[in-house]
Amino acid sequence: MSMSDIESMSSDGSDSDLSTEEFLENIPDEKTIDCVKLVSSKVNKIEEIANNFKNLQKKHFLKYGLSSFTLENLQKLVAITTQFHNPNSSSESSK
Repeated sequence: MSMSDIESMSSDGSDSDLSTEEFLENIPDEKTIDCVKLVSSKVNKIEEIANNFKNLQKKHFLKYGLSSFTLENLQKLVAITTQFHNPNSSSESSK
């Protein structure tokens, strides 16, 4: 039922576009009300989780001392990281 339907009803019920029977048919039953409450509580929980998500602890990246790497592993690390920053490095190294 729209707001205009309710507004069109007069206080004494005369000249109404909506009969009393139609009005009563549009009142939600107990099951509908319970379903709306359930969905509403689930949405509230989701909103609460989303709002608190930013407060969760974030994982910290581990810091490694380069002195613990062998020379061979350091060369591999340099090769891998430069590939991401310079996509042409693989074609240059194959020449």
